[in-house]
Amino acid sequence: APSADSLGASSFTPLFVGIGEAALLPAAMSMLAGYFSKENLGRGIAIFSCGALLGHGGAFMIGGAVLAWLTVKGGMTIPGLPAMEPWQALFFIAGISGLAIVLLTFSVKEPARTTKPVADWAGRGRALVEALGYMKSNGKGYAVQMNLQIAATSIGYMIAAWGVSVFVRGYGLTVPQGAAIMGGVTLVVGPLGNLLGGYLTDRAVARGVVGAPFVVIGGAMVVMLIAAGVFCLAPNLKVAIAGFVVLQFACLAPMAALFGSTQMLTPDRFRGLAAPVT
Repeated sequence: APSADSLGASSFTPLFVGIGEAALLPAAMSMLAGYFSKENLGRGIAIFSCGALLGHGGAFMIGGAVLAWLTVKGGMTIPGLPAMEPWQALFFIAGISGLAIVLLTFSVKEPARTTKPVADWAGRGRALVEALGYMKSNGKGYAVQMNLQIAATSIGYMIAAWGVSVFVRGYGLTVPQGAAIMGGVTLVVGPLGNLLGGYLTDRAVARGVVGAPFVVIGGAMVVMLIAAGVFCLAPNLKVAIAGFVVLQFACLAPMAALFGSTQMLTPDRFRGLAAPVT
C-alpha cells in the first residue's frame, strides 16, 4: 500500500496542473472578447475550443498507442533522470511537447482594450471589489449562466468518466475498443458540434434574440437528454453508437455560448475576473 508521504507527493504535481488550467481560461476568454465583435464572438470561441476537443480525442487514440508502446518497452530511461514507468513516461512526453506550444504564446499580441490595465496591487484590489459589485448587481444574469455552465460541464465530465464504461458494461466491448470509439467520435463530431454552436449563437445575437446564448444552450441540453437515453438504453451497439454521436455533438454545441455569455454580460475591464467566477 502507498505511504502517506507517497500519496502527498503524487497529489502535489496535479495541483500545479490544475493551477495552470485555471489560469488559462480567464486570460483566453478575455483576449477573445477583445479580438472579436459580439456578433462574431461565438465562432471565435468555438474555433479556440476546437483545440481542446482535438486534443481530448487525440489523447484517447494517440495517448493509448504511445502507452502501449511504452508498456512493451518497459518504460523509459533518460540520462540524469530516474527510470520512468510507462504511465510516468507518457506524462513526461506530454509535458515536454506542451513546452513548444507555450513558446508560441509569446508571438500573440494583446488586443486593443477600452481601459488601461491596473499596475499596482491596491488598484487590483479595488478592481476586484468593483467587479464583484458589478456581478452582484447583475446577479440574475450571472446566476442563470452559472447554473447552465454547471449543468452542461457536469454532463461533459460524466461522459468522459463513464462513456467507456457504458460501452464495456452495456455492450460487451473491451476497454481499448470503447476508448477507440469514444476518442474517434470526439475527434470528429466534437469540433463540428462546437463550430455549429458558435455559428448559431452568432446568428441569434445578430438577429437580436433576447438571451441568445441561453437559447442555444437550452436547445442543446434538450437534445442531450434524449440522446443520453438512447445511448444508455439502446438495444444494440449500433444504436448506442448513434446515440453517443448525437450526445457528444449536443454536449459540445453550447460551449461557445457558455463562455461567450459571460463575456457578453461583462464590461471589458472585468472580463478576466468574471470568467473564473462563473
